[in-house]
Amino acid sequence: MNERQKYNQMFSVALYRESIEEDAGSVAIDSYEEETDIELSKLILRQRRLKAELKRIDQTLSENKRFKQFVADMKLLVQAPDGTTFAVTQDNIVGLNDSIDLLTTKRKIISGEYALVSSKIGALEKEKESEYEQQAFFQTASQIEIFDRKILRIPLNPQAIKAQQSRLEKELKAVRDEISSITKNNNCVVASISDKIIQYGTELGIGNKETIPQNYLFTSNLKELSGALLHKTAFAFRLAYIAEIEKKLNVKLPIILDSPSGKEVDHDNISLMMEILKRDFADHQIIIASIFEYNFDDPKKIEIEDRLINEMMEIQ
Repeated sequence: MNERQKYNQMFSVALYRESIEEDAGSVAIDSYEEETDIELSKLILRQRRLKAELKRIDQTLSENKRFKQFVADMKLLVQAPDGTTFAVTQDNIVGLNDSIDLLTTKRKIISGEYALVSSKIGALEKEKESEYEQQAFFQTASQIEIFDRKILRIPLNPQAIKAQQSRLEKELKAVRDEISSITKNNNCVVASISDKIIQYGTELGIGNKETIPQNYLFTSNLKELSGALLHKTAFAFRLAYIAEIEKKLNVKLPIILDSPSGKEVDHDNISLMMEILKRDFADHQIIIASIFEYNFDDPKKIEIEDRLINEMMEIQ
């Protein structure tokens, strides 16, 4: 789940929490519960800090030990003022072993504190769970009541969450605008695809260069169209993209049509669509799933009489 989705979920929970607070009554949190939650939050924060400190110490210890081994492996010799020489080993590097011992001792102390804090957290969480179980047993609390009490324990500010949502929406819009701007500025590709859409749109009777502007290529609301108009428009768009991909990348994409005659498109328009395919995409693989036959030269037919799996096994 991305950051934007998480804030949307948080905002929904915050609104729900507000509705519970307005209806308070039996689900209101008493002072003891609030104190328990505050103490638990403090302990969890302390636990995270101790964990981070342990990680830092472990990293430093690891680096120091690697350095000791590195120096030892170099087999260095040191000459004293009197002219005598002696080898540098792990044990005669002044101060390094003391530093490692100090870090090791510090780690033991912090590890003990971490274990103690973790134990307190576990005890408080068990206490809270036990409290909920007792409420459910003695007060016949419903799952909804228990859920509401837990939600009330979460400190959520709808206004702050909404502000973060607005920030993310603005950032997302800025990114989309930048992508759109970069795409539209590539006039060569845009003009080529747009010309093809106009060409096929004119042939299919859905518009012409006066009614289909170049920026219509970037429309995101084709679904607002319906019936035959939608299917012919989508057909024109996709063929224009396929033609441009072939031109720029020299890749001939396969064209798959699923029951073209069952898309509220009449016979005349189906004939126009097939003629465009035969004329401009004859060297592409064209796959049509249909109960009807279309006028293509030497088509390869696969008739499914029983089940598709059986037919595919026979073809292989």
